[in-house]
This record gives sequence, C-alpha cells and structure tokens, in this order.
Amino acid sequence: MARRYEARHPVVLTFLGWLDTSPHLQHLSWYSKFRAVLELWFAAVRRDEETYQDRVRELTPDAVKGGATEHFSRFWLAMHQEPRDLLGEAYQAYSVRDTRNLAQYFTPDSVAACMAKMSVGDLPEDVWRKQGGCRLLEPCCGSGVMMIHSLVEVHRMHGQWALNRTQVVMCDLDPVCVAMASLQMAWMPWQLGSLVMLQGDSLTQEQRVVWLTGRGIAPTYERVIRKARRHARK
Repeated sequence: MARRYEARHPVVLTFLGWLDTSPHLQHLSWYSKFRAVLELWFAAVRRDEETYQDRVRELTPDAVKGGATEHFSRFWLAMHQEPRDLLGEAYQAYSVRDTRNLAQYFTPDSVAACMAKMSVGDLPEDVWRKQGGCRLLEPCCGSGVMMIHSLVEVHRMHGQWALNRTQVVMCDLDPVCVAMASLQMAWMPWQLGSLVMLQGDSLTQEQRVVWLTGRGIAPTYERVIRKARRHARK
C-alpha cells in the first residue's frame, strides 16, 4: 500500500505547489529540490556565503528570486504567529512521492504538544532560577517538533525570562533534519539563552557542530561551548 501524508497548513501547501510547478526547478529531483532550498535558507541564516552561492547555482538564480526568498518569509511569519512543525509537515508530505522508503517518521504535531505539556509543563519555576538555568537536550531531533513545543510550553508557563535562561542542544544524524530543526529554531518568535546544533550520532557521540548561537548563561555550560568551538574549528 502506498504511503500517504497530506499537508494541511496553507504555507506548506503553497511551498509544495511551488516545488512541484516552478519551471526553474524541473532539472532537479524532488529530494534535490527540497534539500537545496533548505540548505540555501540555512546558509543565509548562519551567513555561510560559500554554501549559499553553491545552492544558488544548483537551484538557479531565477528559482531563488522567483520563489525561494518569498517562501522563506512565509515560513518565518507563520512560525512567529504560531510555532509548529511546518518543515516537518512539508518534508513528510513531499517525501511520500519517492519510491524509496526513507524510514523517517516524525512525531505528529499534536502528540509532540501533549508530550511537552507532560514533561516541560511540569517543571517548577525554580528550575530556571537556579544557577545555570535549564538545559533542554534533544538527541534525535528530526525536524525539531519536540523542541518547538517544549519552548512553546516554557513560554506559556513562565514567559520570556525563562527562555533567556534556557540552553538548547539538538542533534540528528541526517543533515537535512538538522537544517530543518535549525531553521525552525531561527524562526521561533523568542530569544534563547543559547543554542547548539549538532550533526552526527548521539549514541557514539561522533558529532560535529553545525550552528552555535549565544554564549550560555552559566559557568557549568562553558564546557559545552568550548567543546562545540573545538569541533567547529576542525
């Protein structure tokens, strides 16, 4: 039986329609289109000029001017209005067209929201008031759906001051998932104390730093920051 996954959010539907119909993208496979657009956006967010120019050449400048930039803005605005796993929804809806089984099944948005309420929602305010604040770890982050809803719950329960004292570390083996999670963290409407994005195996700890923002807020976190910077220089 063929797999089916239907996108629902209008921003996602518009984006998938552009990937399907843009005359500037027809030289690429579905996966190459999706990957190249994500890498273009992520390179722009972290100011990686070399990767950005490589992806512009892969997509063609007409595709970048004729849709990629506009859809970046659409996702950013939608995430500011209501944080949710938009890129995960787009990826699942788009990937079912491939004949290969990618063996990737993301947690549904509603389930992730419920799990966040049961975990982060039960944490007392004292967790953020102690030295070092609160550290949230996601070793197999996928598109970032669990972290999105965890941060939503922290903001709902305690407000921006708690997010200022929240340290986020996320990792995934798939670089496309890391790009999705990183972008959605960048599109969140609130600031974080710090964010470390890793690409690699959380079990073997063979990882490399993909993105690092913030300095952290506690001496106990300096070890993580120093390790991240060492890996970034390799």
